[in-house]
Amino acid sequence: MGELKQGSLLVFLAVSAALAPAGRANPTGPHVVNGQVVFDASQAGVLDIANSPNAIIEWQGFSIPAGEITRFIQQSADSAVLNRVVGQDPSAILGQLLSNGQVFLINPNGIVFGQGSMVDTAGFLASTLNIGNDDFLRGNYLFVNPGPGKIENYGVIHVTNGGSVVLISPNIENSGLIQSDGGHLVLAAGEKLTLTSMDAPQVRFEIQAPEDKVLNIGQLMANGGGSIDVFAGAIRSSGAISADSVEVDKSGRIHLVAQGDVTLEAASQTHANGPAGGSVLVQSQGGTTLVSGTVEAKGSDGVGGTVELLGRNVGLIDQAAVNASGKTGGGTVHIGGDQEGGGTTQRAEFVYIGQDAQVHADALDTGNGGTVIAYADDTARIYGHLSARGGAVSGNGGFVETSGKKGFELLNAPDTGASHGLGGMWLIDPDDLTVSTTDANISPSVCCASLFQTAAAGASINVSTIASSLSSYGGGVTLQAGGNITWAALLNLSHSGTNTLTLKAGNDIKFNSGGILSNGSNSLNLKLWANYQGSTSGQVYFNGGELNVGSGTIDIQSGTNAASGTLNFGNTSSVTITAGGGINADTLNITNGSLSATGTSTLPQKFSNFVTLNGPVSVNTLNLSGQLNSNNSIEVKNSFNWTQGVIGGSGSTLKTLGTTTINKNLVELTDSRTWTNTGTINWGGNNLTTLKLWDSASLNNQGTLNISAYNGVLGGNSSQGLVNSSGGTINVSNAVTFDGVFSNKGTLNLNSGPFTTGYSSTFTNDGTVNLGNYSANLKGVFNNNGTFNINGGWAGISGSFSNAGAVNLNGGGMWVTSGGTDRGTYSLRNNAWIDFYGASGAITRAFNGAISNTDKTGEIWFGNGTFNINNGIDVGWLGIESDASVNIGGNYNSNWETYIAGSLNVGGAYTQLSYGDTVLDYGTLTASSVTVSGGLLPITMSQMLANGSNGGAGTFEGTGTVNLNGGTFTNAGGLYLWGGPLTLNGNYVQTPTGQLGIAISSPAAYGFLDRSDYSGRLYNSITPGSLNVRGSATMAGSLFILWDGFGNNPHRAIETTGGLYGSFSTVEHYPATLGIDYSYDGRGLTVSLGSASSFVSSNPALQDTVFDASVNQIIATLSSSDMTNSGGSDGNGAPKSCKK
Repeated sequence: MGELKQGSLLVFLAVSAALAPAGRANPTGPHVVNGQVVFDASQAGVLDIANSPNAIIEWQGFSIPAGEITRFIQQSADSAVLNRVVGQDPSAILGQLLSNGQVFLINPNGIVFGQGSMVDTAGFLASTLNIGNDDFLRGNYLFVNPGPGKIENYGVIHVTNGGSVVLISPNIENSGLIQSDGGHLVLAAGEKLTLTSMDAPQVRFEIQAPEDKVLNIGQLMANGGGSIDVFAGAIRSSGAISADSVEVDKSGRIHLVAQGDVTLEAASQTHANGPAGGSVLVQSQGGTTLVSGTVEAKGSDGVGGTVELLGRNVGLIDQAAVNASGKTGGGTVHIGGDQEGGGTTQRAEFVYIGQDAQVHADALDTGNGGTVIAYADDTARIYGHLSARGGAVSGNGGFVETSGKKGFELLNAPDTGASHGLGGMWLIDPDDLTVSTTDANISPSVCCASLFQTAAAGASINVSTIASSLSSYGGGVTLQAGGNITWAALLNLSHSGTNTLTLKAGNDIKFNSGGILSNGSNSLNLKLWANYQGSTSGQVYFNGGELNVGSGTIDIQSGTNAASGTLNFGNTSSVTITAGGGINADTLNITNGSLSATGTSTLPQKFSNFVTLNGPVSVNTLNLSGQLNSNNSIEVKNSFNWTQGVIGGSGSTLKTLGTTTINKNLVELTDSRTWTNTGTINWGGNNLTTLKLWDSASLNNQGTLNISAYNGVLGGNSSQGLVNSSGGTINVSNAVTFDGVFSNKGTLNLNSGPFTTGYSSTFTNDGTVNLGNYSANLKGVFNNNGTFNINGGWAGISGSFSNAGAVNLNGGGMWVTSGGTDRGTYSLRNNAWIDFYGASGAITRAFNGAISNTDKTGEIWFGNGTFNINNGIDVGWLGIESDASVNIGGNYNSNWETYIAGSLNVGGAYTQLSYGDTVLDYGTLTASSVTVSGGLLPITMSQMLANGSNGGAGTFEGTGTVNLNGGTFTNAGGLYLWGGPLTLNGNYVQTPTGQLGIAISSPAAYGFLDRSDYSGRLYNSITPGSLNVRGSATMAGSLFILWDGFGNNPHRAIETTGGLYGSFSTVEHYPATLGIDYSYDGRGLTVSLGSASSFVSSNPALQDTVFDASVNQIIATLSSSDMTNSGGSDGNGAPKSCKK
């Protein structure tokens, strides 16, 4: 016994005698184990006990009769006294147990609080389990070794504000009132447990049996923001459990947790309401939570609270009502688990919500709706009314989930609407889900054992329920399945505004029939997400029906990345998809049957089944082997594999950003479809891979187009055709035909061939064309406004041709058969050639740009037409056929050979450079001045070169007429007249390097020196030759005069009107007599030829020189004369060196 205050022993003894068991009055037989205790029974029916903190008293019996009072007087509310009954009788509290501190009452035999009884303390704990003295003193509240008794309350157990009431027993029944305002109520039914403290008591069970139970048919009240915790093997309540609050910052909490079943009967009221809703947890850890009463966590001024109804089975039957609504926002209700069964929240196997049950998490005035989740691992039967509405004044709808993984039955769509805001979201999340037109095996009236059985039909939802949600409540619906979603119904929407429908499948999404129609001006955003967990190869399959989401969007996704899905269109029927806001996917696979057209067709071929996409389309990959129609844009970001088929649609674009592969068969664009490529197109395949553009469809290449298709064809009747934009590149590496409209503003590389344009084609080049060592046959219209580079190959242009840009030939050549006007330039090098001739009749062609040949190796031929070159021209070789007339407005420079069978009119200077020839084959040369200054093709018409300083061994040969319009003909190379006169209306100067050859003959063939020495050739001379100079003639160099012995003795071979000056270093002639006539017009002209020795030839030697005054001739006789012919003739009078 602890120490007693002075004088208290007699009181204690007296009280002890007074509390003897025979009286069965207030507690009897006390024994103080610890602390200081004073007993005062001086007042009838009242026992006052004064104790020190943590006093321990053992009693033989602890009961309080009706009308009597036992009062513990303690130092403060934190002081505690432990009362342990060691006798055999239960405690019957029929009167009042009072204290200003905390009172512990331990009686293994049981404790009963009778009707009309009152417990009023600062804290109270009653237990039929024992606690050790040491554990009590240390604050280690471990309760063990339950006795046979139970705790029953029919009276009132009340503690002061913030205090705690703890009842511990395997069997607890409350039919009275247990109350702690702002404090804590704990009813713990178990065999062994630990209580953390009395200030904020929490229970840790070590032993709890299923038969340990709590029954509440009375009231448990912890209002003012308190908490109520009930733990048992089983819990049943038909009374009131309340943790309401009246303060904004204090919300109540209720936990009803059982190993077995928790039953809240129809009359039960369980609520943690307040200005802001509190929290209610009703949990059966291994059994069934069955609610037919009311469970609330409402917020009268703020948002709603949280209600969780958990268990292996969870059922809301009869007129069960669950409410977590709030004035400014809805709260949260979990029935069977958390969202999608995630988190640490217990998941139910079965959930049942009867058709008369209601679940609300609404915003009442303002704010957004809350969250309602009904989840089952097996089957969820949801027949009641669920809502998470937005506020009546403002706010959006909330979130509702109704999910049964294996089976799912739903009678009504949940309400996620909002009067003045956006609709909320509804989620359905089974393993596999079928959308159909029927409600399979729905039985709202089932009861009892049938509530929690697996649905025979699996998870199925009536399409009309989805329509009701979207049309009536707006917002969105998410159908989510861990496996497959099968759509086999028509969803017909008549809602207003824009809503969202999401289909998420762990594997595939399959539209087998029906579809989705969003009517009128309404729109729907549709998201199809296959393999959303990223663990399968699931895709989206659309095998028939129609998708029409109005002005909404369609997004297709696969895996964990956004917009990464695959949409497959099968070949079972035609498909139409309408999404004004856009169609977005990763991969689009279209395989929709065979072409309905057979044989060769000049019109777009059609498929028996086709896909129509009405709305902007955005995908990463498009695989097309069928017909795709769209009136909006199609964007392919990565890969486009086009094996065959048609893409059509008016006013729309196809944009490819990645790699496009066309590798066989026929592919077509129709209507006004514009294909814009900013990536890479690889057009390959075998024979006759064809891309056709119809109507006003076009291909706009802004990236790279690689064409390797053997005999590939680009065709169609499109007025827009193929456009290679600035920055775009087209690489052709095989034989390809373009038959249509082609505009090149970028770069076209013709790396193989032949490259052919059709007769009806129009090819406009505003960029750069590079032709390699291959051929190009341009049969249609070719307008070159850019740069056309020919690098070793040749281009045949047989259609209409205009050059306003630059044609650069670096080797190779080109021929043009049409007339026209060229404003551009031509440049030749590395033995390049150009041939202009009228193939179907005489043509007229004007050249306003420059024609240049920087290395003087190029060759240009003109035939069958009139050709006006308004500027000068530089060439290596120039050929003019007999039916051609060439007019050059500027200077003419030739480095090798000029062949004139027609007419050449040079307005500027005519210059024959290097080692070439000027051959007049019955042609006409008209020039202001002529200079033969040596070089490979030496003839120059320039007074600037009159001194012959460019010297070389060139030749001027002709059987035609040269008209020199004033100026000076300077011969620093060779001038050979094999027939027909050469009349110069100016002066003739022959430099020391010049050669003059004159043939006076009857028709015969004569040879002259070969190119190796004098660039000679063999010509047919049919007219006696002569040099007629209207001015003066100054001679130097060599003279060759040939006469075959027929006709007159050669004289007048050289005639001048202004005098003949100079001397010949060598003179060769045949036969032995040579004559020069210098008295052409009898004006007494002077002939100055130097000494006779100047006429000595090295072989043969000059033997005799006689001046015959009677005929004004100098007669030189040679012993013999030969000319060596190492040239040749082609039999037609044309030089062999000329090429076409």
